[in-house]
Amino acid sequence: SFRCQDCIQIPIICQGCMVTAHQFNPLHRIQQRTEHNNKKNYWVSTELSSLGLVIRLNHTMESCPHKPLTGPPTRKFTAVHTNGLHHTVVALCHCPDQPSIMAQLLRAGFFPATTERPQTIFSLAVIQDFRMQTHEAGTTAHAYHSALQRQTDPTFKDRVDDRYREFLRVIQVWGHIEDQIRTGLPFGINQHLPEFHRDCLAVICPACPQPGINMSRETSKEHIKGKPHLFTCFLAADGNFRLVAKEKNQDEEARSLASGRAYMVADDPYWTYLESVHDDIECETCTNHKAGQLGRQLNSKHLRSRGKAVINCTRHTIVRPKAMVDFPKGERYSNIDYALASTIN
Repeated sequence: SFRCQDCIQIPIICQGCMVTAHQFNPLHRIQQRTEHNNKKNYWVSTELSSLGLVIRLNHTMESCPHKPLTGPPTRKFTAVHTNGLHHTVVALCHCPDQPSIMAQLLRAGFFPATTERPQTIFSLAVIQDFRMQTHEAGTTAHAYHSALQRQTDPTFKDRVDDRYREFLRVIQVWGHIEDQIRTGLPFGINQHLPEFHRDCLAVICPACPQPGINMSRETSKEHIKGKPHLFTCFLAADGNFRLVAKEKNQDEEARSLASGRAYMVADDPYWTYLESVHDDIECETCTNHKAGQLGRQLNSKHLRSRGKAVINCTRHTIVRPKAMVDFPKGERYSNIDYALASTIN
């Protein structure tokens, strides 16, 4: 006898009926009634895949009429869903014109952890749920992943597969994809934008003068001269020494997917520029300037950045594109100069 923990008002049914009822819900949590001393007196968790359920792609849960040229017809995946981690069996499509493995998984509602021979997949529901949780409740990726492990096995969480590294990678890639969709880049919006704002993921200030966007490039100098306050962009710089960044010890090769395309400046040119800047002479400590002292007193041994500087418009307090830089050695004019030059370039 079997029962489902996620279905509503589903009766206790047999193995075959349980598999049939979950053809389109393959990530539900199932329990099996076991016997002890010839008495059916308690329930244990089991997997739908162990009951014979196979997730069939690209054929609406029907078997693909073609066999694979090499390898078995099915693959085993660790699927991560909002109710925990599951061991699943997936049958891919092997038709002559079949889409790629990644396309098949995405169409079925799964995001693979890697593009080549993936073994871990994440449901789109768990990715969207985490993004909502982290935006509204400030939930960290580590806490969310730990909760998924706890849902899988409330008693022995450490026995559950660790997919934290893959989870971090997937949410980073998914967030980058969402950013591009929201800016319209996949839909050809670049052809309607001026050259200086193409391939930009940042939201520009809608009220500040933007030639070619909210004001004509043919605006005469005489017209601007008559009302200069309407065609002037007022900028301000500010630093925050609480926005520190620690050195990553998990993946030294980690790189930003949107370097120089959103609010932060491009990494490589910025750090190359800082190598050519001479260190400032330490000022007298008796000045006791709070911002400066905070930037100098922070222990930089394990910090990649001791703060950040940003350029924004003073009228509407909206951050400018490509206008945020790191403070690797405290507040210096060289950092602000680079941020200002980057955003007005």
